[in-house]
Amino acid sequence: MRGGTCTTVTGVEYCGIMVSRRAKLFGFRLYLTTTLDQKADQWMLAPAARWDGRVSPALLEEVWNLIVLGDNALHDPVSIDWLKRQRHIILIAAQRRDAKEPWPAEVRRWFNRFRRRIESALSVLCTVFNLGHPGSRSLSGLLVRTATRLLAYELSFLRCAILCPAQN
Repeated sequence: MRGGTCTTVTGVEYCGIMVSRRAKLFGFRLYLTTTLDQKADQWMLAPAARWDGRVSPALLEEVWNLIVLGDNALHDPVSIDWLKRQRHIILIAAQRRDAKEPWPAEVRRWFNRFRRRIESALSVLCTVFNLGHPGSRSLSGLLVRTATRLLAYELSFLRCAILCPAQN
């Protein structure tokens, strides 16, 4: 629905920008962590205007002792430091293009290989499960439809494990 006619959520905090699509976003943004084998692990919905780096402590509040790979939007020194001290989580965010000390080519290739797995999971959720257009008319409907689609995505892994046990 257009931002001006929406009655479910109102306010500037629900207006954001999708950098990858160069488009405006009104409503909520899905934040998701996946395992290296592309299974959804943690997820949350936050207002679209929230800066990605500030949302990471809330997304990772129930986990400890992890190494998390993230995109360059997660460059928030305060959040990275808090996660390291309080949760023993090492958050490795992709370097920005204007980094003073760029990573060696081998490290960049390794990092990008794992990032492509995460992006593949998000792509499947958006294309196959149509997560970008949930078609809900209320906040509770949005939560239910998002949870249902994430559950269907997870069940696809279970189905694959049952039908193809030799690959697991």
